[in-house]
Amino acid sequence: MVRAQHTDDYVQGLSFEIDQGELLDACSDGIAKLDRAWRVVYVNGKGRELLGEGMDPVGRNHWECFPQMVYPGSPWVKNYEAAMNEGRATEFESFFGKPLNVWLGIRAMPAADGIIVYFRDITVQKRTEDERNRSVNHLQQVLQVTTDAIAYIDQEWRVTYLNERAREMTAAIGEVLGKNVFEVFPRLEEKEGELYLEHYRRAMNEGTAATFTAFYPEPLNVWVECNVQRAMEGIVVFFRDITFERETDEALLRNEKLAAVGRLASSIAHEINNPLEAVTNLLYLIRGDQTISQAGLDYVATAERELSRVSHIASQTLRFHRNSSNPTLVDPGGLTEEVLEIYGTRLGGGEIEVLRDFAESVRATCIEGDIRQVLNNLIGNAFAALGNGGRLTIRTRCRTRWSTGEPGASVTVADDGTGMSREVLAKAFEAFFSTKGIHGTGLGLWISKRIVHKHRGYLQVKSSQGPGRHGTVFRLWLPLKLADAARGAWQLGADVSGVG
Repeated sequence: MVRAQHTDDYVQGLSFEIDQGELLDACSDGIAKLDRAWRVVYVNGKGRELLGEGMDPVGRNHWECFPQMVYPGSPWVKNYEAAMNEGRATEFESFFGKPLNVWLGIRAMPAADGIIVYFRDITVQKRTEDERNRSVNHLQQVLQVTTDAIAYIDQEWRVTYLNERAREMTAAIGEVLGKNVFEVFPRLEEKEGELYLEHYRRAMNEGTAATFTAFYPEPLNVWVECNVQRAMEGIVVFFRDITFERETDEALLRNEKLAAVGRLASSIAHEINNPLEAVTNLLYLIRGDQTISQAGLDYVATAERELSRVSHIASQTLRFHRNSSNPTLVDPGGLTEEVLEIYGTRLGGGEIEVLRDFAESVRATCIEGDIRQVLNNLIGNAFAALGNGGRLTIRTRCRTRWSTGEPGASVTVADDGTGMSREVLAKAFEAFFSTKGIHGTGLGLWISKRIVHKHRGYLQVKSSQGPGRHGTVFRLWLPLKLADAARGAWQLGADVSGVG
């Protein structure tokens, strides 16, 4: 007969007299009783079912019957002895190997003459839990390596999760987790109707997802593309830094405007030629007038000189923007003079002294318009560095490329301006990097480098900001023979151009 009304009464009782009644056999847990000699004195029906047919441990030493439970650090031994010797209940989970191969959830309870053990099969539960953990771990790995920044904001507007990319992007603000999003990002709700505030609230309150772009000023100073969605008890915000894309688009737009201005200048120069020719003819007729005074002839001579200068500028502009796709043998010094003509006003004012050192018989094979563009970029940068005055030295030489023994020509463009810092020098050839603010596209040297590479040449730069010696030196080298290589695509390969 059973002495108690429920299982816990057995645990608390001083003895364990069981008639193997229907109550214990109907229990969903396996139940076993071990005496103080570690003999199994009872196993209920569910316990026998879990242990399987052919395994009857009753009357046998528990540890001898189940030797797989005994090993260094075994939770079975530790918890059973705690219940038997210390009189305290213990709970644990452990895998029971062959022949069962199941996960068991175990509870060991002290009794007056031994211990009572409750055990149940939790294999399905453990597998489900393991699968869930694997899924969560996989999701965590995906969230950590994605290029998008991800943040979770609860209904109290607290930031409760940031992936690694989000931590990197918000590092300038400091610790964000656990704080109110509008306190750590005060610019988000500066004004009603701001993009962030409007979309965050609509997603939180109405479940309306949104994608938008916005600029976040100090201390981040970034353009971000945000996607905000309702999720569980809050919102998830996906955001990525699109500052580079925005700057790229703006720089390309500015560059396209400059190209359009260049095409317009070329068109205007072409249209100017006809009236210039007419004015030249009229001046010729005036000069032949026998009634004109000497003072008038002097005025005519002055007008002819100025007209000649205008005509020369128009011709140079046309030539500068007229490009050929065929490599030709050219004189780098001659190309340099054409570029200097563009800066004639500044040269004539005496603000900048230009020292020309052009060696004779210097020739290189190139696409003339492309290299003229490179020289214009180098000389234009030198003028910008010199500011209100200084010295610009341009030198051409026949030079053999020491790494290949290939003959060619070098053009050195050196100024004694302010020079470049190490940080600026390291980024000099990067796309969209400019020290000229809104007046620069950041494409000049980047394009120049690729043009030179296309010609199988190289472009090097050295610069110093020292008090004694300051300035920048660019050296351009072009091969004497080019064949058809310059018609190829721009592909950066080996060390064909760089910073020296």
